[in-house]
Amino acid sequence: MPTKKETLNIIGMTCASCADSIEKAIKKLNGIQSVNVNFASEKATILYDTNKVRISEIKQAIKNAGYTPLEADSEKKIDEEKMRRVKEMKT
Repeated sequence: MPTKKETLNIIGMTCASCADSIEKAIKKLNGIQSVNVNFASEKATILYDTNKVRISEIKQAIKNAGYTPLEADSEKKIDEEKMRRVKEMKT
């Protein structure tokens, strides 16, 4: 069974209970082997069977729980944009 590990940034968590809610929503999906949602880092690390579940389904489960999933590299793009704005303001 082909497995894949994916790390997603999640926007909208306000407490540890939010992280628990997201974990429960993801675990309901068929093919999820493990999930760890870290409230402090706002990241979810998911190990799943690619034959049983797609990343789009995992993201939809997060959205249905009331949160916004982002690709891990989206954070890098956001940080680059923020740094560009700060530099612009300084000049």
